[in-house]
Amino acid sequence: MTASVPFRFDTIKTYPRRGPLQQYRAAAATAFVCFRCRQAKMAKLIATSGDDRKGLLCNACYGHLLSVWEIRAGVQPDAERDNGLLRVLAAAVSAAQIEEGRALLLAREARAASLSAEAQTLLSTAEAVHAGLVPWQATELDWSVAALPLCKAVEVEIGRLIALPLRETTRGLDLGLDAARGELKAMVKYCQSAGDAHMMLGPFINFMRAVIRPESAQGPLARALRAMSRAWPHADWLFDSDGLAAALDQLRVRYRNPAAHTAILDRTAFEGCSSLVSGTDGLLWRLLSSTRPR
Repeated sequence: MTASVPFRFDTIKTYPRRGPLQQYRAAAATAFVCFRCRQAKMAKLIATSGDDRKGLLCNACYGHLLSVWEIRAGVQPDAERDNGLLRVLAAAVSAAQIEEGRALLLAREARAASLSAEAQTLLSTAEAVHAGLVPWQATELDWSVAALPLCKAVEVEIGRLIALPLRETTRGLDLGLDAARGELKAMVKYCQSAGDAHMMLGPFINFMRAVIRPESAQGPLARALRAMSRAWPHADWLFDSDGLAAALDQLRVRYRNPAAHTAILDRTAFEGCSSLVSGTDGLLWRLLSSTRPR
């Protein structure tokens, strides 16, 4: 008998630990209530998450969380890892639950109506988990994944409001001068791409910090961005040292990177991410305000 599971389970095998997940096999099928799906189960296989003896997981919930862990612990490029985690989350949250989340989001924050449909869906997915609309009780791995769509909503909106218009503005221009500057290369590549190219947080932060430096300020990207921003009366925050790039870096370091990799985010961390992204003075609302024409 191990000290990691309740007394009623006569444990005969302990499987290799997978991140925060530990699975066991009992000698006989034993009844219990799964912490996550809240269903009564009778099984030999049980699991725990984070060494919580009271939070037993059934084999189905263990399998779901294991798939989450394997993606987070994998070696895929960030974009592929993000998409994999979002697919797992989408399979666990129904369209009806997302729509309930959207209704709650719009009732709480009217400014969300100004976001793109994609950003609204990402926020609504996280809202459904937070509001308990899903038929399962979130574990720390669930909270970790639920923080990711909050971060992706920001990526979607910086793309829609800044990166994509910049790409259209610079279409056909010679960006060779900027391509020679390391921190501008990702934006040059994006602007020279076609179709559904995506600008991720890290490269965008680097671009926003580099484009305002004296050595870059007269390049084609800087000139185009400056011309775009002349129509935005509240745009100064975008270029301040403690403005958009600083806020995005906080989101990336504290939440986005941990959510996509192997750090564990609990509900408190999720709520901190939600406040940063869509709280009263959230990053998304400042982004909308700063790019709104007069």
